[in-house]
Amino acid sequence: MSSHDDYTAEIKAKLDAMHASITELIELTKKRDSVTRSIFCKELQKLEHHCQLAEAKSLEVITASETQRDERVKEFERSFAAVKRSYHYFKTQI
Repeated sequence: MSSHDDYTAEIKAKLDAMHASITELIELTKKRDSVTRSIFCKELQKLEHHCQLAEAKSLEVITASETQRDERVKEFERSFAAVKRSYHYFKTQI
């Protein structure tokens, strides 16, 4: 397995873990009162959107040529770091 294949598998694992974490937040949100739940649902939608953007960046990493790969990896890492920060902030709010 090449380093590119290893990194691709790592990206997939990161995204899968984030999706599982977001699903847990959704379940926690369902236990809240209706006003709080409506606020959190909006925030969760934003978080899911950012996660989808990170997924798009991951596809760019996978399909990038060798010369473009380093730049695409940096873009993915920035995007995923933003998702992670949002997730951790949101988790403290629940």
